[in-house]
Order: sequence, then C-alpha cells, then structure tokens
Amino acid sequence: MKWIKFIIVSLFCFYGYKASACVDLYTPATCYMFSVYNRNSLIGDSVKLKHIAFWKAYTQNQLSDKDLSNALYGKDKKERQLLTDYLSRHNDRDAFYYVSLLASMNRISSDNDQWNYPTKADLINRKKTWLLLLKEASRKIDRSKNLSSRYWLMAVRAAFYSGNRKMCQQLWNKYSRKFPKGYIKDLAEGYQANYWYGDGEREKAREFYARVGDLRSLRWCFRNDIGLSGIQRLYAEAPHSMAFPYLIQDYVNSMDNDRMSLDFEEPGKVDSIKLALEKEMNDFRTFASTVISEDKVEYPALWKSAAAYFAYLEGKNKKAIDELAEADAMKGNERMKDNIRAIRFLVSSATADYHQGYDDYVLKELHWLVDKVKAEPMYADWYSSRSHYTDVMERIVFFNLTPGYLKAGRFTTAAALTGMVHEYIDVELSNQKHGQIPPGSNKWNMAQDYNNELFDLLDTADVKDVVAYAALIRNTDKGTDLEKYAASYCYNSSDYFNELIGTKYLRLEQFGEARTYLEKVPLAFMSKLNTAPYLHREVTSPYWFAWQMRGKLKGKRYVTAVLTENPKLAFCDEMLNLQHDFATATDDVKKADCSYRIAELYAQASLTGDCWAYLHYSWSAYKESVRSHSQENYCRKAQEWLEKSNELDFSDANRVKCLFALASLSDKPWSEIGYDENYKEKLIYHFDGSQAKAFNDLYPLRSSPAFVECGLKKCDNLSNYFDHFRDFTKKMIF
Repeated sequence: MKWIKFIIVSLFCFYGYKASACVDLYTPATCYMFSVYNRNSLIGDSVKLKHIAFWKAYTQNQLSDKDLSNALYGKDKKERQLLTDYLSRHNDRDAFYYVSLLASMNRISSDNDQWNYPTKADLINRKKTWLLLLKEASRKIDRSKNLSSRYWLMAVRAAFYSGNRKMCQQLWNKYSRKFPKGYIKDLAEGYQANYWYGDGEREKAREFYARVGDLRSLRWCFRNDIGLSGIQRLYAEAPHSMAFPYLIQDYVNSMDNDRMSLDFEEPGKVDSIKLALEKEMNDFRTFASTVISEDKVEYPALWKSAAAYFAYLEGKNKKAIDELAEADAMKGNERMKDNIRAIRFLVSSATADYHQGYDDYVLKELHWLVDKVKAEPMYADWYSSRSHYTDVMERIVFFNLTPGYLKAGRFTTAAALTGMVHEYIDVELSNQKHGQIPPGSNKWNMAQDYNNELFDLLDTADVKDVVAYAALIRNTDKGTDLEKYAASYCYNSSDYFNELIGTKYLRLEQFGEARTYLEKVPLAFMSKLNTAPYLHREVTSPYWFAWQMRGKLKGKRYVTAVLTENPKLAFCDEMLNLQHDFATATDDVKKADCSYRIAELYAQASLTGDCWAYLHYSWSAYKESVRSHSQENYCRKAQEWLEKSNELDFSDANRVKCLFALASLSDKPWSEIGYDENYKEKLIYHFDGSQAKAFNDLYPLRSSPAFVECGLKKCDNLSNYFDHFRDFTKKMIF
C-alpha cells in the first residue's frame, strides 16, 4: 500500500532534530474520519511555543513572539540583537551567556542540517562544538539561578549528539529528580528513550512517546511497517501497548486515503488495487475479532470501531452500523466513543432517506459537532482554521448530506447546510471577512464568497432554487427546524444574493428579471466583486474586430478603478432597448441593424468574449474546465442573430460584417495544426466547417468597398484561406 500521508522520513530522537513529519494534504474529500487521539499535536511546534512563552515572561513581555522566535532559533547575531540588548540593559549575564551557547547550538543543529551533506571536517568541528557545549552547560547547571533546568537540557542534548552515552545517563541520573515534571524534563527524558528503544526496551520507549505526545518519534518506531503486519507484531509483543491508538488511527486513515485515491488511478489498475485493499481490510477485520475474543487489549472499542470503518469503506453500511453499536458497548475512552459517534453519522448519512424524521437526527448531531469544535483547539491551515471535528463536519455535509438532500428534492436544506459549514469554519472560526482577500492567498483567489462550496452550489443551481434559498436566509422562520438552525449561521447579504440572482437571470436571457435584481445592487458592492477589474470592458466593441483594436482594448483588460456604473445593469438596458427596437421596426434594414447590434452584445458577453465577467465569476482558456451549468448560450444566440441580420439585409456592407462575424464565432477553424502518424506537425483542413463556409461566401465580396472599409484585407487568417482557395481552384481547372 502507498501510505501516502503517513510514511515519515526523520532523524529519530525526541525533539533532538525537528522531524520531517508527513504532510497533511487537505481537501474536504480527504478529511480523515478515524480519530482516537488528537492529531493537532502533529501540527506546529508546541515545544517552540512553550520556549517562547517562557522567555516572554522572562523578559516581562517586552519582546514580541516573532522577535523571541528569531532570537531563540536564529543563527545570526542580528536576530538575537533585541534579546541580548534587553539582557545587557538588565545586567543579566547568566541569561546572556545561555543565549550565546544556544546560538552556537543552533548553528550546528538547524533544520537545514538534515538536507546538507557535511564534509568530514564539518563533522569534526560539530563534535568539537557539542563537546564545548557539554562542558559549559554542565558547569552552569548548579550555578544558574533561573536557567538551571535549561542548562541541564542543553548538556543532555550535547552529550547525546557528541556520542557520550555515559555522560548523558549520568546527567539524567543526577538531576532528573531535582527538576519537576514538565516539558523540559520530558525533552531530556526523550534522549533516554532513544537508548531504551535501541537496547530492545521498545515498549518502554513507545509508552514514553505516547505519554508525552511525541507522535513523530512514536511513528518513527513503526517507520518500516505501519501496516497490518506491524500491528500484529506489536500485539504479539505487547498486547497492552499504549501505541495501539496511534498505530491503528494512522493505519485506518491510510487505508481510507488509498481507497479515495482510486479515483486518480489509471482505469486498468483500479480493480487490482481495489481487490488488494479489500483483502487487507478483511484480514484486519478477522484479526480484530481474534484480538477482541482473547480479551488482552485495554480498549476493545478501538479495534471494533476500526473494523466497522473498514466495513463502511467496503460498502457494507448496514454491517458497519451494527458493528459501531457493538463497539459503543465495549470499553473505550471518551475520544474513542466520540470517534464512534462521528463515524456512525458519516455512515448513516451515506444511505439515509432524507425525510423529516432524519432531520431530527441530523440536527442533534450537528449541535454535538459544533460543541466538539468549540471544545477542541484549532490550528492554522493555509488561510483557514481546522480541527478534527471541522474536518468531520465538512466531509459529512459536503459529501453526504448536501447531495443527499439535493437528491431528495430539498435544495434549501442542502444549501443551508452547505452555507452553515462554510460560514462557520471558513469565515467565523478563521476570522475572515466577506469580500476580503484571505491572508496567504493569491489575488486570483480573491474573495471566498466566489470560491467555496456554497457558491459552487448556488452558481450551478436553477435560479428559482437560489431565489428560494435567499428567501429562507432572509426569513428563517419559514424553514424547518434543521433549516432554521443551519441558516442561522449562513451569510445574509441582500447585495450578494441580488447580484448573484441577477447574473443567473442574465445567463437565461431574462433581461427584465435580471434588471429587477441588479438595479438593487449598489456600485460599492459591484466594485468589490472578484471580477470587478474585468467589468470595465466595452460590450459594444465588436468581438470579431478585436484584432484591429488591440492597443485600445489592452488597457481595459484589467482595471482596478472603482466602477462608475453597473455594467451588468447597462447591458440589460441596452439589450432590452434593442429588442424593443427590433420588435417595433417596420423596415428590414433597420431590423437587420438591430439584429447585428444584438449579436455584438451576445458575443462580447459570452464566455469567449471580452466581457465574459458579465455572466461569470471565473474564466479559463479551456472551455471544458468551466462548470457546464453556468455556461450561457450567448455564442449560439449571437450566431442566430447574425444569420437573421444577413437574411434581412443582403447588401454588401451588411453581408461582409455578418459573414466575417459568423466566421469568427465558429468553433471549428478552417485549418489547424495537427500531427501525423509519426508525430510530425501537419495542417489539418476543415473545409466542411462553418468558418470555411463563411469564408467561401466572403470570397466573391473580396473586392467590394465594404470589404476594404472593414479592413478585412489585413486579416491573416482570411487571406490565407483565400490563397488556399485560389490555389485549390486553379488545380481544379487545370
């Protein structure tokens, strides 16, 4: 198995070097559900925070956390300047000397060392430094008034890294009783645990790592085999081991990850990998039954719940629910029982009938999850905050409850739950504000309001469903108890919903309805849209003649100025006026002109036009990457109105414009670069395509004044076609 996120590459010593722990590559789909210990302790450096807190108190809060971090972990004199200046002003020679020794230690044991390849001379010099640190730190243990324990830890570490095991043991024996329990003592004992493990006292070492929460070192103990065989070996060696919760949690989540990774495998490999995963999960289930029956382990609930989760991963949801009930009746600690409850919620939501009675269960579990989120400390992840229970909420809601309620025809419930989770986790808990760029994100990822699960749902939904959801948010009393609770968390902005609904009506070409919503949106809000810099383009500039106006249009491609009018509203007004003019015109030439101008508007506002931001909140050069439900039919509409104009006014001037425009809107060029069987470039011709047909019809008009007036002689693509057409015609004649 791949164990994608759980194989550790590190140097083994309790906080000796900072371990390179596995990277938690987070997406809502990979929110790991099995949690019998709090993996938050793997995130960040709690010891570093404790060191900083000590020195912040020591310096009477005169230095910031950042300044202290630089001083304690940096290698340059400048980084220590603020701390050493403070110590000098207070004539604290003891602390000044300790900081100088710490700087020497940092120079030889920084995080970068694990990626460098030291020379023989480097290794000799490092050992000399460690021996010097051992000598000086040992000398200060009994003499220092305020930093005695820290000198002791430094001496223990120096003895360890200089290879002086005897001295390391003597320092532990002499001073371990002197210093009280705490993280300094735990750090020092970690070096002893390394020796225990090497001497064969593996369970003693593992118990220590489990007790102090050193999960990196604990994982290192199983670095060569984190799978079922490692669990079986540990059970044979120490059935009461404290390491089982950590080992089994990593194992179950690894299998879960491998199962989800099947979506990214080559089709030919999926079946064989799936069979291998199912075999291993069944082997674990069999082994877990044996373990429980032998009654040697402390927490049988751990083993039974892991087996139940594997039943769920195999699609045996009924069996999983039954086994989770059995696990809940077995002995387990509070975290294990909470884990069982979270998994039961996941499994039931995967197959539930989303009726009113199920709402009561969902409401109860969401209340419980929110309470668990509040009780468990969060940790920073990119630009949001996370914990195990926020992960549980996201995975259950986004991947089970939302699609389940949608399938049941209950859009407002699905949207309210989606909005609740996004608003609570990504906005409230992460201290974000709507319309602002999240810290650490790029400008293209500007506002989360247009880049989250709720927006994806609303952007692709039927406009009537979005109107219903907006009505629920404005008046939650009209919803069910579950909807009321979820909606109480949701973002409630009339400007946001009016703009979004108006844009959706624009896509449907219901310009009157669109106008009703868009006229309510203030310019200040429009100017903060994620697409606002792209809304300054002129929709009336002909899309098909853009190549003649590159210089003029380039300056308007991205404008950061505040909008002076709502361009979407102006688009509605212009389209409504042109449609009225067309309907009331009695002259075909006037109708043709209206048709051509309507086509201009449609083409420019299409996904491929310069004013794509009128209808969309994102754009890609690859059309297929844009959500199909949010694609408008504007390009096809532009073609229809151009064909109508061409039929109404058969003059050269109108035909030249319409035919060239139709050729520009074609989705199949008359020629393109392709490859032959030897992968060499060659031209591929599409003479039966719509562009070739339009160019054919233009060919007889190439000498007309209208052709010259439109500047079409400067169009390279058209000129190339005409040259090819002439050559082909000559060959046919001769």
